[in-house]
Formats: sequence, C-alpha cells, structure tokens
Amino acid sequence: MKILELLGLISIPALASGYIDFCGKTTKWEVLGQEPLLKLKEMNQPVIFAFWHNQILLQSYYYRNILKGLKIASLISLSKDGELISRTMYRQGIGVVRGSSSRRGGHAFIDLAQKIEEGCDIGITPDGPRGPKYEVHPGAVALAARTGAPIIPIAYDVKNKKILKTWDEFRVPFPFSKGRFVLGDPYYVSDDADEESIIKCRSELKSRLNMVHVRAKMQ
Repeated sequence: MKILELLGLISIPALASGYIDFCGKTTKWEVLGQEPLLKLKEMNQPVIFAFWHNQILLQSYYYRNILKGLKIASLISLSKDGELISRTMYRQGIGVVRGSSSRRGGHAFIDLAQKIEEGCDIGITPDGPRGPKYEVHPGAVALAARTGAPIIPIAYDVKNKKILKTWDEFRVPFPFSKGRFVLGDPYYVSDDADEESIIKCRSELKSRLNMVHVRAKMQ
C-alpha cells in the first residue's frame, strides 16, 4: 500500500467523523415520527433502519446522539469508498458488516441476520452501493423476512447543504443549519413471503422511504 493511500485511510475517516459530530451538534434538529421506534426499543426489539444512499452521512449522529441507541451495525460495500466509510463508522461507534449484492452478498446476509439475533440494530441503504438511485434492492426486505425484525424507514435533510454530482446526488450538510429527521412506521415482512410477495414488499418499502424523504425536505 502506498504511503499517500495509507495516510488517506487514516486521515479521511478521522476528518469525516469529526465533521459528522460538528455538523450534528451545531444543527437545530426536529425529529418526527419517532414514537413507534421508541416503543420497540423499550421492548429491546432490534430493528432494520433503511435510508437512501445519499443520506448516509448523519445517520450515525441520529443513532448515537438523538436516539441514544446502544448497538448497531451497518452494511458497507467492499469497494475503496466502502473502506473509508467503514473506518469512519468505526470511529462513530458503529459496527460494520462488509459486502454487497455483487461481492460477499451471501456471507454478509448471514452476518447481518446473526447480528439481529444478538440484539443488534442494522442500518441498510436499499439503493446502495451503486444504485439505481431510490430503487430498493432485495436485501433489506429479505433480512426482515428472515429475522422478523421490523424495517424503520428514516430520512433527514438540512437547510444548508451541498448536493454532489454523483449517481445518488450525495448530500453534504453544512454546520450551523436547521435539520429534520423523519421516521416511518415499523414495516414487517412475513417469514413465508414468496418471490412475488418480496417484489411487492420492495415496492411498498420504496413508497415508505419516499414518503419520509419528502416529509423531511427542508425549504
């Protein structure tokens, strides 16, 4: 590994983690729709948080500082960008399971299911890591069917931000802003769901994610 690449693997996650904390703490947050999730957490029920890929950056801040959750792991791809995200999440106190539909998908799915059985919450981007944007891949729905854990759609937006020209139009929030997190109702998937049912569930999850996405938008 080249020296510059190694320095990047060390410095970029440290800077990104610091930026997440700084933005989160200097933003005035409004949180909507959290009550059903709080009831589930009172019962120690693990959940699957589902959010669009362009809203990854401050999800860890919500979990650690607003929900004050105890244990979560996130599915991160095996790409170079995924390595930077994984190291950033580690600094944020978030566990990581590496894999995607194209690489190590089966093993990652088993690892995620095991985490839920151990009482761990899970974070998944249903349209990641390469899109198409705002399209739900099977993973989150299949995991909910396998484990019985409910899916919690979650979205956030901030008033001051930069939207990058990437495939997902990734959002970079600015500090000292106003922001809003919106959570949807828990969504359960039957453990006997067949292929046709899974397709319908993916469509329903997409609809629910788009609903919280729209509701979170800051003007």
